[in-house]
Amino acid sequence: MKNKNFYSWMNPDTIQEFSIKLREANKEHDKLLYFLDEISKYLSKVELINRELNDYEYLFEILDKKEELFLHNSKSIRTSKVLDKLIEKIRGISNRDIKISFERIESVLLESVEIMDKKLKLENIFKEKK
Repeated sequence: MKNKNFYSWMNPDTIQEFSIKLREANKEHDKLLYFLDEISKYLSKVELINRELNDYEYLFEILDKKEELFLHNSKSIRTSKVLDKLIEKIRGISNRDIKISFERIESVLLESVEIMDKKLKLENIFKEKK
């Protein structure tokens, strides 16, 4: 192997350590998903409160503030829909492009550890026979 020194740091232990980093990153990803779920729950509460607020439409009309209620509802509904779409995009992108990708990379790395272990065993057998 021409680049033996260049690759000398690559061994099963360092690859295992790196694999742990990938798993830890995916655990952090799970925290991100939990946070996104909490935002979704909040948005659901906002929607329910807005529906209930509409029961007070007559009161706003009496107070000559019906326009404020209308503006609030339109802003709140529009903003909630935008946030919901963004949350779903973040979920999809982060799952597809980060978490699943890390899982695939880890699988390849672990496969390489198996290959390295076999290579080292063969080298040891070869050394013993010399």
